[in-house]
Amino acid sequence: MAISNEYTYWHLTPHGWVDGNSKTDSGSWSKSVPFDTFVTVRYEEVLEDDFSISKNIGRVEVRNDAARIQELEAKFPFEFHI
Repeated sequence: MAISNEYTYWHLTPHGWVDGNSKTDSGSWSKSVPFDTFVTVRYEEVLEDDFSISKNIGRVEVRNDAARIQELEAKFPFEFHI
């Protein structure tokens, strides 16, 4: 069993990255997905023991517009954090 398991969903919109649902060791928070989302990323950190942390990233393209997604990702680089 993990000592810690935390995640945050991030949504790429024309205005930048917007945080979404998240779970930390102290609780969970729910937020609506922005209507203009192009990409959703789930960033997760799992601490298995005192010396072992894994960071996992899942990415889903919500809209089928590769050129616009590439443009937004160049304008708003993703910095992974919870």
